[in-house]
Amino acid sequence: AVHELPNAVLPTTVQSLSLSYGKQSKVHISSRLFAKKELPTIIYHNPDVSIQTIVASARTKESVDPSLTLTFRDGKTLVIPVKDKLPSKILTTLQQAAENPTLYKAEQ
Repeated sequence: AVHELPNAVLPTTVQSLSLSYGKQSKVHISSRLFAKKELPTIIYHNPDVSIQTIVASARTKESVDPSLTLTFRDGKTLVIPVKDKLPSKILTTLQQAAENPTLYKAEQ
């Protein structure tokens, strides 16, 4: 599903985006779907943003909670937990947090 342009475009204050999740666990299925269905559109519409995915293998002993990490051009970072969120909700949360990180932190 291709989303409206405003949902995929991140503010110019965002320098990088990192999505972390596990490879096998059912807990991480929404993150995997987000990476497959939503991330390509975000990458396309944000060529100046460094975007990476970090997939922990099943062999990793410590568990990885699925999360998005936003790094802003001023050096600040924001970690967004995405466990048990649908891909569309992850996208909405990402957009809201990127546009207003202070307000996002206050709602946590």
